[in-house]
Amino acid sequence: MSTNTKSLFLDADTNSNTKHSTLYRLMMSLTSLCIPGLGQIACGRLQRGFLQIGAYLVCLSIFLQVRLMEYPFFGIAVVSMMALIRLYSAFDAYKISRYKNIELQTFRRWTYVLISSLCVLLLQAALLSVAEYRTCSVRGNLLYPTLHDHEILMTKRGHTQNNRSDLVTFHPVSEEDANTLYLGRIVAVEGDVVSLKNGNIWLNNQAVNEPYVYKKSNSFMQPINLAPVTVPAGYVFILGDNRYGFISSSYGLVPSERIEGQILYILFSPTLRRAGLRV
Repeated sequence: MSTNTKSLFLDADTNSNTKHSTLYRLMMSLTSLCIPGLGQIACGRLQRGFLQIGAYLVCLSIFLQVRLMEYPFFGIAVVSMMALIRLYSAFDAYKISRYKNIELQTFRRWTYVLISSLCVLLLQAALLSVAEYRTCSVRGNLLYPTLHDHEILMTKRGHTQNNRSDLVTFHPVSEEDANTLYLGRIVAVEGDVVSLKNGNIWLNNQAVNEPYVYKKSNSFMQPINLAPVTVPAGYVFILGDNRYGFISSSYGLVPSERIEGQILYILFSPTLRRAGLRV
């Protein structure tokens, strides 16, 4: 068989001198799991690698730009497709890295890898910076039973209309937590007089029906009470749904400009039946 013919069937070459080690193949697989297509480029399969990178970036852009509030299950389907692309690319990289590709010099090959990885990372950063939707996770039980600990949420950035009962993400006023993202529910807007009696909201001297509030009995912690407070202009009053114990200093009166976005639905939950629920 001639050299040219042999190079076309390189994957079928059984010469042990051209084989990569299992460790190398695992490294290529892990590389493609992190950035789909990068392991293929490192193996000298440029067209194959760029095709997988392109497919992943297309799915990522769709996921970030689609109106997930109206089509939540479509968003979950796109996320599943992105995961499948990663898994396929990892398997494919492990498979094709079995034999060395002698058609592309090592220096040129790793130059392509470096340039491709930088381009992919920059494109991902650019897409995330302009994305209207983001994800965040729940830590603690302050919003229980509406939201459970360790759930992953989909949020919409740029929330400008602050309505009562909205679940929002915000940055607290306190300097030590200024860069931390908190979750809470708007219970009062500017001009409202709000108070808490046994954990229940009273708004403008009238009790508010809140079916989402945690009703807890036989507890060592007492429900929260709060004297009437008038919400000034440019502020909202934010609390959790679990109102036993005490109110953190990060909650209460929060400037409207500190609100980052609105919580839309549960993307993932340890309790699988809750995944995809609107909140």
